[in-house]
Amino acid sequence: MDWSYDLLSDPERRLFDRLYVFAGGWTLEAADAVCSDAGDAGKNNDKGSTCAIHSEDILDLLGQLLEKSMVVGERAADGTGRYRLLETLRHYGQERLAKYGQEANDALRRRHVNYFVLMGEEAALRIHGPDQAKWLARVELEHDNLRAGLEWGKAIDAPPDRVELTLRLAAPLYLHWLLQGHGREGRQHFEMLLSHPNAHRPTRARAQVLFAVGSLALWQDGDAVAWARLNESLSLAEHLGDTRAMADARHNLGVVLSNRGDTAGARRHHEEALRLTRADGDISGIRWSLEDLADLASDEGNPQHASELREEALSLARQTGDHHAIASILQTMGNLARAAGKTEEATELIREGLSIMGQIGCQHCSTRCLRDLAFVASAAGEPDRTVRLLGGADAHRERTGIVVPTTAGETIEQTLTKARSRLCEAAYAAAWNEGRAMSLAAATSYALGSFKPVVSPS
Repeated sequence: MDWSYDLLSDPERRLFDRLYVFAGGWTLEAADAVCSDAGDAGKNNDKGSTCAIHSEDILDLLGQLLEKSMVVGERAADGTGRYRLLETLRHYGQERLAKYGQEANDALRRRHVNYFVLMGEEAALRIHGPDQAKWLARVELEHDNLRAGLEWGKAIDAPPDRVELTLRLAAPLYLHWLLQGHGREGRQHFEMLLSHPNAHRPTRARAQVLFAVGSLALWQDGDAVAWARLNESLSLAEHLGDTRAMADARHNLGVVLSNRGDTAGARRHHEEALRLTRADGDISGIRWSLEDLADLASDEGNPQHASELREEALSLARQTGDHHAIASILQTMGNLARAAGKTEEATELIREGLSIMGQIGCQHCSTRCLRDLAFVASAAGEPDRTVRLLGGADAHRERTGIVVPTTAGETIEQTLTKARSRLCEAAYAAAWNEGRAMSLAAATSYALGSFKPVVSPS
């Protein structure tokens, strides 16, 4: 290893020594932002230094490292060029950087986290628009880098400014982690950050991470945690005068109360969230509030008003190009059609939602769609298909920690009991095991295929 390293030019060595900070790979843009000497990393290197790494030289230096097998080049699914270090070379780079001292090491890691803070904040702005799939995929590609940044910020000796920067890194990741099936891991990161002794300053980032923890707990069967964290987020948002964070917290506080059967309390939160989002001109927030109020109207036995609110929400989702929201609303409309005995309409709506979820890579909602299509299959008298779909949903729920809640008065246990009564034990076990053995992609393809009953052993 030393022999290969010694053959590098000084700028090549300097760049190589910094690339170890990336985990799982990097883009040209990231290498430029994190490793070039434009900024505080180059404060000890003047422009004429032969060791300085200038922004315009990054591409050539990466090419030279690539030719010398010190870096590996590859293409992401979207065609974006990426680079990575083999793990042995990454460890070697870590040893090299250690020779520069702790101050240089921390400065490099700070630039790394700063880069991904900006990426995460941009992703949070774009994730509700027409480029949703692109940004979900981009954040997913950087999962290892994000994890490395969070670990750096959670260190027990991390000073307040480093912890605050890491809270900013974590805050925009909530929706990505929920939709992509990383909710369990995300919640652990968030909880550890919030418990850090230097994480208690009253900042917007802390309010957002409190919201994220509460929201993930809501989807992971943590009602008490959700209630506590969301209320803490709301209090801090009110203290800061942050109306967007106030509305976010109220959205999910209303959901908690609705789950508890307190429709009056839920309505107060949802209506206040709608008022705040209308005042801010936040179209995504308005759409979210309308969905919440539509769900309440359905629960209160007012289907006509619920339908009007949901159609308005769907119109706003289409206006902004929010594919996840469109699919989620279609899924809900499908469940209502099923409850009204309209199985063909329900199948069409939920399948359309599932197809969209698959295209944007939303694992969380795809799992829910599998469950709902199983309920439709049950209503259509197809027990084998019902069990396969619920088996697929259960396996993915188990892998990701997603809770798939009761919907429209139906429970998974009731549906499975009904299916079991119509199948022999061998047929039931075969369908369940085959469903659980499916990947999410395979289960989705099965759910979107022919809706004819599958013949199982009788």
